[in-house]
Amino acid sequence: MSSASATVVGTWAFSVEPVKLAGRLVNSGERCVDIVEKSLNVAEEDERYGPYFVGRGGKRNARGELEQDAAVMRGDDLAFGAVTALQGVSRPVSVARLVMEKSRHSMLTGQGAQDFALQHGFHLDQNITRVLSQSCGESVTPENETAHDTLGIIVLDKEGSVSAGVTTSGMAGKARGRVGDSALPGCGLYTDSEVGAACCSGDGDQIMKFCPSFHIVELMRQGMNPECACHTAVKRIIQRLGAAPVFELAVIALNTKGEVGAATTVEGWTDVKGGPKYPGFPYAVWTQGMEADPEIRVAKKIT
Repeated sequence: MSSASATVVGTWAFSVEPVKLAGRLVNSGERCVDIVEKSLNVAEEDERYGPYFVGRGGKRNARGELEQDAAVMRGDDLAFGAVTALQGVSRPVSVARLVMEKSRHSMLTGQGAQDFALQHGFHLDQNITRVLSQSCGESVTPENETAHDTLGIIVLDKEGSVSAGVTTSGMAGKARGRVGDSALPGCGLYTDSEVGAACCSGDGDQIMKFCPSFHIVELMRQGMNPECACHTAVKRIIQRLGAAPVFELAVIALNTKGEVGAATTVEGWTDVKGGPKYPGFPYAVWTQGMEADPEIRVAKKIT
């Protein structure tokens, strides 16, 4: 058993309920990869998370279809599984876990991902296979909203193992088959139980060029704490961009000591469902022994 306190971290303030469930599961003695899956399922199955680009109520592509990306990574053995552009099946992170455990591949996409899910007991969900129509007044076009397009969860369990998972519907009005950074190892997430884990959210088409999650974990391997590693990785991206516009990016990290860090290029975040405004990137943290709801911390914009 690890001497570090079990800890859970989630991207954005809307991760509070999934993080809260994860904390209860940690206390019950469940292992980190199970906790990651079950906590992300909470959002995937609840249409109220749709405005946050997550789950069955998530954003539709340019053709009015819901295509979801999800991934899970187990830090003990670096096992990884992902699905991208998955249509018609709820709980995509559970399908991603099955890819990790039951497939000789690490990532499946589109029709292949759906076929795999159906072969392993999942069913087509008519509520999410329905194609939205602009003629019926339903929006499938891009919206001018702040970055909050991926729910990422990192769990350090009582045994000292670390796992991470992400789930997203991606941006509104995206081209059919578009895949962002979320489900790409080293980009949207990376974990190694020797060190810790990191997750990213933001402009996925830009994030994938920099592999920030892998970079952050490697910086922690070199001795940086999570906060310093997150700031260093984000600052390096800003420096590399030079005169080019800085894109929206938010990162969280957790090491095997139970230390947490975050960094962002986001000026502020307003809950699209009428919640509070935050002066930066809000993320949720639960630590072993915490009796109240998870704590919301805010990372200020790096310039």
